[in-house]
Amino acid sequence: ASVFTINQQVAVRFATGLENGSASALSNALVFWQLPFGIFSASITTVLFPKMSREFTRNDYKNLRATVTYGLRFLFVLLIPSSIVLMFQGAGIISVTLQRGAFTAANTSMAADVLLYYSFGLFSVGAFTFLQRFFYAIGNYRVPLYTAALVCAVDIALSLWLKETFLRVRGLALANSLSFTLGLIILLFHSSKLIGGFEWKEMLKSFWKTLVPLPIIIIYSIWYANRFPMWWVAGSKPENLLRLALVLVPITTAIFLIYLALKVDMLRNAIHRGTIKNE
Repeated sequence: ASVFTINQQVAVRFATGLENGSASALSNALVFWQLPFGIFSASITTVLFPKMSREFTRNDYKNLRATVTYGLRFLFVLLIPSSIVLMFQGAGIISVTLQRGAFTAANTSMAADVLLYYSFGLFSVGAFTFLQRFFYAIGNYRVPLYTAALVCAVDIALSLWLKETFLRVRGLALANSLSFTLGLIILLFHSSKLIGGFEWKEMLKSFWKTLVPLPIIIIYSIWYANRFPMWWVAGSKPENLLRLALVLVPITTAIFLIYLALKVDMLRNAIHRGTIKNE
């Protein structure tokens, strides 16, 4: 379960051998990447882990399959929009939060570039962690152990290659995203075999509902960037906090309203029941 932490320590070690500021950019990007990961992925995994354990103990594979599918769907509808927001608004978020004193606009730009490549793997890491807990719930430790070892090896190999390309420190973030995506595919394959497949119809419904707000996020972000170009360069100032709010609040509201209109059941459950519960 510590594979992500191990990979990050390796990445930081590699970053120290690159341009000045690379290790700090990597560490700062991870702080903001871990915000949606910690809020959404960790909470969903924590709630559903004992539920999966109970269902496996009762040999209730029908509900176990529904719970695993539900967890993946929930992660998808939350982490995919989060990753898009981090990709397009990373510079503004980092600037308003950190850019003051010795932390310059160049530092913000470097950290935002690293955050962009980490964001590609936000869902992969979240779903990978969730499926790890699924295997722990059923007492299968071999598959997640071997998969984690492979993820670590692939991440190191890709890091050694990509950090020497034009990507430099960004390559370390990309290596992390690619290696966990590979690990997720492996865990999806094995978990599907163990529970007799996922509820693919429900998965596809969640998939297309998640896609609906994404063009709005992207178009609004591009429009705002053209309307207020490079606004984040001024750093952590009250007016920039307002500008950031004028980006994030409309985007968050749009996602929430679209999910309500599309009757995303995970959101409805959270509102009406205050708990994660499979219908």
